[in-house]
Amino acid sequence: MSLFSEIIRLVVSILVAWLITRLPLVVLPRISIRPLELIDHPYDPEIDESLILQILRVRRAYWASIP
Repeated sequence: MSLFSEIIRLVVSILVAWLITRLPLVVLPRISIRPLELIDHPYDPEIDESLILQILRVRRAYWASIP
C-alpha cells in the first residue's frame, strides 16, 4: 500500500470516529424518557423510585452525549 492510501484510510477513520461520538448528541435529545407531569410550585415533589430512575436516565443520557 502506498502512503497516500494509508493517509486516506486514516482521515476516513478519524471522520467516522468523530461522527460516531457525536451520534448521541443527535439521537438522545429526541428520545422521550417518559411523560413529565409537572407539580405545582409550592409543593415539594415526592422523592420516590420513579423520580430517582428518571434522574439516573437523564444523567446517563447526558454523559453518553459527551464525546
